[in-house]
Amino acid sequence: MKGFRRSPTTSSGLRGMVAALTAGLLLSGCGAVNNMIYKTTGDVMKGFSRNHTVPYLMESDDLAMGCSMSEATAPLLMSFGRVTSEPDQLAVMLYLSSGSCAEEQAREHELAGLAAMHSMDATAAEDAFIRQKRAHTLAARRYLKSWQHHNSHYGNPDETECPDFDDDMDEFMYMAGLLSGLQALNAQIQATSSVGVPFNTGSVVGRATQCLDNKKWWGAPMGLRATVW
Repeated sequence: MKGFRRSPTTSSGLRGMVAALTAGLLLSGCGAVNNMIYKTTGDVMKGFSRNHTVPYLMESDDLAMGCSMSEATAPLLMSFGRVTSEPDQLAVMLYLSSGSCAEEQAREHELAGLAAMHSMDATAAEDAFIRQKRAHTLAARRYLKSWQHHNSHYGNPDETECPDFDDDMDEFMYMAGLLSGLQALNAQIQATSSVGVPFNTGSVVGRATQCLDNKKWWGAPMGLRATVW
């Protein structure tokens, strides 16, 4: 009786199956390790940006650099929300700052339009004012994102009570979020087109400023209320 002999085809198939299973296990393990690394990196970056980058930029008098930094790093820092908790608090500052970039562009376009009008160049003036409205639209969208992230982190001021702040930076970011709400509404009006900013945002912000100590924050909360009322 002849002994059982494994055919070359069967042996090759088994080896292929084992190789595929081994590769799958290795790749799944790498994926788990990568996710852990990404999550840790995201948490570190969020903490570092909140505790060091934001205070550093606030101490700087180079507003243009802070503006450019927000535009350049916002996609990177916000992408960590895919692997860890959403960086809502940091997003308040990033989109508020990047919104001011677009608003500055709008002012430059307005000046160009006024210069063209002075030169009696109607076509150039019209083009400049169109660019101005587009820049205001972009600013409104960015400010709106800041306001939305503020509400995600602290809760909608129209539906929740005043939050308990962990520290002064936490309270400052709350105030910055309120400012972004007003800026979003103002930029939407300047753009003469809606980007989805609720028209009651001003009254909501006005009531929410009561959660802040007016004297502690240099009269800024009262200034925000005065803007609304």
